Amino acid sequence: MTKSARAVKGVRRPRFGQAKTRHRTERVPSPRAQAHSWIAALVSMVAVLTVLSLPRLGLGYFWDDYIFLTQSRANPAAFLLPNPTTIFYRPISMGLYFLLLRALGDWGAFLGHVFNLVLLGAAVVLLATLVAAHAGRRAGLFAGFSYAALSSMPSLVTWITASQDVLAILFILIALHFRQAGRIWAAVVATGCALFSKEAALTLVPTVFLWPWLVQGKRDRLLRDGSLFLALALAWGAVHPGVRLFLVHGPRSQATGYVHLQGGEHWAPYVGRYLATLFNLPITGYANTWPHELTPFAWAAVALLLSGIWFGRSAALHSASQPVPMGRLVAVSALLALPPLILDTALIGH
Repeated sequence: MTKSARAVKGVRRPRFGQAKTRHRTERVPSPRAQAHSWIAALVSMVAVLTVLSLPRLGLGYFWDDYIFLTQSRANPAAFLLPNPTTIFYRPISMGLYFLLLRALGDWGAFLGHVFNLVLLGAAVVLLATLVAAHAGRRAGLFAGFSYAALSSMPSLVTWITASQDVLAILFILIALHFRQAGRIWAAVVATGCALFSKEAALTLVPTVFLWPWLVQGKRDRLLRDGSLFLALALAWGAVHPGVRLFLVHGPRSQATGYVHLQGGEHWAPYVGRYLATLFNLPITGYANTWPHELTPFAWAAVALLLSGIWFGRSAALHSASQPVPMGRLVAVSALLALPPLILDTALIGH
């Protein structure tokens, strides 16, 4: 028997129906290909949000929009300066934003929705990239698409006055990015813009301040940084008329309108409604049927979501640049989600 024959004889042949196994080296996409996939996934997130919001872009002004428009027309500084008789002071979202829309004339009724959509799209990208930096791009994909497809997002485009929420969200995310980059003064300015867009941003100031310690374990300069954020909060409280009204009338007084400390019977149902919204569940149960005219947009959003996940499949291989332990990620998520929920449940009467 020849040497070649003995070699063949020693090879174990696969049984019938058993596939031959070949050892193949899995090809890892280049960093450039991963970057392109990640950009495509981010674009898909914004596309999902855009498609879900498209049916509402043509609604124009309605309800509260006219309050801000008419008052800013009568007195352009109406929402720019503190009014001692009102509970709110939002010079950026209620003042500058609506002065811009009024300057645009008839186009403002359409562009107000577009501006809200663009700002929300930027918030989606900022959230996805922030999560990706600390938990990897796979988590960033999940966070971005989940946020873009959140059921309450189209309502922030529908109501132009929801620019208050949109701008507060955007500025807080910008502040977190600045905080991550170590740019403390820029983070303080962005946080101040969030506070002057909507008061609920105050509940997230501690998270912005503690961000380097929460996600990176850095404790250096926390005292200096804390003094800056404390000074910002005190300055905001000093000029805000609502703070003075609470101090004068007390948190339970209805002199502050529908914003006052609510009774215990109010808490449970409202917590349930907020949590239902958070998980894309209708707060009315089966009382309202699905609006069938939105079905094509829903299917288009699903298609975009799946294509975005397909685009991002190679980007998901990219690990976090500043990885954070799971326990810290859970704590950060709780600090971002729970304080605003508790504030609205405790103080908002409708």
